[in-house]
Amino acid sequence: MKKIIALGFAVMLIVTSAAFADKAGYTGKTMTKEEYIKNAEKIFDRIDANKDGKITPEERRAYWKEKKLEHQHKKEMHEKLHQNKKS
Repeated sequence: MKKIIALGFAVMLIVTSAAFADKAGYTGKTMTKEEYIKNAEKIFDRIDANKDGKITPEERRAYWKEKKLEHQHKKEMHEKLHQNKKS
């Protein structure tokens, strides 16, 4: 069970790190291992709300809730911009 959780967390860090790298301007650019790890550490620090060096299930859920809200807000803004162009 612990291996499954660790694997899931590793996948989550890879996915969010890749998204973070894209947002940071690394899209289409070569990224070093050190840059990749630095990005993953920033994401870990963002998820670790109480800064104890551990990510609890509650912190993970809060992070993903925040990401979902951010995505929803961006989607709404995109739709409003699209509607304004039609007017």
